[in-house]
Amino acid sequence: MLEAGNSAELHCEAIADPRLEVHYKWTINGRIINESSIFNILPDRLRINSARGRHSGVVDCAAVTDVDVKLASMKLVVKDVPAHPVVEPAVCTERKAVIRWRAANEHGDQIKKYTVEMHTDFRKNVWERVVDELNVDKEHFEADVTLTPWVNYTFRVIAENSHGRSDLNAALDEEDVMQTVSCQTRPSFPYSNPSGVRAEGTEADNLVVYWTPMDKYFWNAPNLQYLVRYKLNEPHSAWTEFLVEDSLANHTIIREQPTFREFLVQVRAVNAIGPSILEPEIIKGYSGEDIPAAPPANFRIEKLVNFSSVNFAWELIEFWRDLLPARKYRILVPPTQSEKLVTTLSANSNYTVVIRTKNRKHASEPSPEIHLTTPEGCEFVSDECMTCGPLLQRSDFSLLPLFY
Repeated sequence: MLEAGNSAELHCEAIADPRLEVHYKWTINGRIINESSIFNILPDRLRINSARGRHSGVVDCAAVTDVDVKLASMKLVVKDVPAHPVVEPAVCTERKAVIRWRAANEHGDQIKKYTVEMHTDFRKNVWERVVDELNVDKEHFEADVTLTPWVNYTFRVIAENSHGRSDLNAALDEEDVMQTVSCQTRPSFPYSNPSGVRAEGTEADNLVVYWTPMDKYFWNAPNLQYLVRYKLNEPHSAWTEFLVEDSLANHTIIREQPTFREFLVQVRAVNAIGPSILEPEIIKGYSGEDIPAAPPANFRIEKLVNFSSVNFAWELIEFWRDLLPARKYRILVPPTQSEKLVTTLSANSNYTVVIRTKNRKHASEPSPEIHLTTPEGCEFVSDECMTCGPLLQRSDFSLLPLFY
């Protein structure tokens, strides 16, 4: 027994009548062995160089004279990765391929599993595992593989043992050729639509629809395009639709739309056969925002609490859509609040304060200024009260409620 890549010598010597000349003939599994880079035939022995699993088998040495033939045999086992499985022609339909193969020679090391792999013309030589067969105690195997339309498929079957995968033979042994089988499916309608669809405005009068372009494997036919449909999410609004012909596009800009209105949007795949068989999801989005028309009215000091705190108040902004989804506000005052206690002021200081209305992209003009002077007080440093003298400062302190 040999490990793959090792060398060995097999000795064969016959004793014959001195008057007879002896010739030696070597065979392996019944095939005559000829001189090669692997086999060196010497007068009384056979040398095997860098043996591989395919050299396993019954080796016969025949001592031949003019009057007689004597035969000696031995079994040679070279432990190696498995041989390539024998794959039968694939049976292909529009949605399924049936891959059949016969058990591979394990080369002295038990096979643990078979793996069916495939690649397509869209990603040549990038093999993808599609089926693992762990029940290896049989002679004939079969696996079903789901297909999609308009694709050229190539399949192979790999056997694996503790020495490795059978496809390693392609690099180690040029004479061990791996079989592949192919399937080609006809075009059909798309079975899916683009993912990642969303809509939002980037300017006050537009709506931008975004999506993730579809991988060519899922086109199902040539000439993939995207059918974009949109309408205002309001009673009696009608759908508008158009085609984006660039299959690699990931967004489109819809111009001349009303400011900050809710829209319903769909993006559907369309190929040379027709539109997708799957109804696309309807998503909601908003057109762009504009500068708020005015700051909050009646901005005032509600109460001067102490040297560091003052309570401001104002009138709520009337908002025309009460059913908007809740939003996260990144600054001090939410739009439902009409006063704010600020507690971070300095003692004996002059302040100028304004308030603005703000959305995600814009802020209104400031309100009329409020001027205030905080009373004298104490600043605390390491728990010691420090005497404060007059401190004059002017701060543009803006309270910005956000409206989304």
